[in-house]
Amino acid sequence: MMEKKAKVPKLRFPGFAGDWEQKKAKNIFISIIDKGYSDLAVLSASQEYGMVLREQIEKNIIHDQKNEVTYKRVMPGQFVIHLRSFQGGFAHSDVEGITSPAYTIIDFIDKSRHDDLYWKYVFTSTKFVQSLVKITYGIRDGRSISYDDFKTMSFNVPSYEEQKKIGWFIQRVDNLITLHQRKLTHLQVKKKSLLQKMFPKKGECVPEIRFPGFEGDWEERKLGDVVDFLDEQRKPLEAGEREKGIYPYYGASGIIDYVKSYLFDDELILLSEDGANIIDRNYRVCFLARGKYWVNNHAHVMKARAGYCNGFICESLERLNYSTYNTGTAQPKLNQKVCRNILCLVPSYEEQQRIFMMLSALDNLITLHQRKLTHLQTQKKALLQQMFV
Repeated sequence: MMEKKAKVPKLRFPGFAGDWEQKKAKNIFISIIDKGYSDLAVLSASQEYGMVLREQIEKNIIHDQKNEVTYKRVMPGQFVIHLRSFQGGFAHSDVEGITSPAYTIIDFIDKSRHDDLYWKYVFTSTKFVQSLVKITYGIRDGRSISYDDFKTMSFNVPSYEEQKKIGWFIQRVDNLITLHQRKLTHLQVKKKSLLQKMFPKKGECVPEIRFPGFEGDWEERKLGDVVDFLDEQRKPLEAGEREKGIYPYYGASGIIDYVKSYLFDDELILLSEDGANIIDRNYRVCFLARGKYWVNNHAHVMKARAGYCNGFICESLERLNYSTYNTGTAQPKLNQKVCRNILCLVPSYEEQQRIFMMLSALDNLITLHQRKLTHLQTQKKALLQQMFV
């Protein structure tokens, strides 16, 4: 006889025991239709924050306010079922407002037995989103959720007290994630501002801000006069040729693999040679490589000559708009001949080093916060898998 599987989570707070109770959605939720509140603010669904004021995510939207008399009122703690474009289609609301009549508003039949924070995390969990495949219809990018089918879904539900504990705990993790995201964003903005002020603006020869003790104009140099190109030492390896190892394998987008051997053992400048990112700029196009590593033929390899700082030249190249240097047709490309003629403004070697040291310190802080943020996001994902049945 097959043993009955216990309905308990892998991870649980002390003091709670026993199976979670299985319930149908129709016995937990009820659809709410509450109209006639056109004086309230209009809400829209946000991937990050749930239901928010429409102007926060939909700028300069022109709409007919006469239609708002048909909009449904949403109260704090309720959920809005919208198009399944993200988050599983269930958006939690912290605010009061009105939203499109095309959406379904749901609330708890018995609020004394259910915690909305707990259900917010149920509805955004990977397990729940995947389960919606069976109850959605329509074309791929505009799938809708069948509320009638949703009512038939089964959920394993803990006591109200356990729901509160789980919701409170995961919200704390969320708050930590938000805090580190803000710190990370602040540092990124700070670095961007410094890059604008510590390098001369177009048509000028001195920066807006400068370390004490440095003066005089920066001098214009061609890139080919300040670095040596080592492109002939590169060697591409097809995926099938790469023997797994500990050495980074660099391409146009940075490290793309790890291999058993290396080509370089030096601090060098790598500049993307091809790829859409040269124009789109979703991530860096110029970066420093240190230690032992391999480089394929999708990144130029350069070393600063005497009197020039690798890090400073790298940051100078990262700041450029490469649209005017693009020689590609099917996809953007920077050939070596064009790169050699890129113009750079450079101060004394000592000032180059000072600038790079400050930017490098900021980069280290950015990396630290990015790692903390990634760790917390991974931790939250694991909690969502282990704290629910």
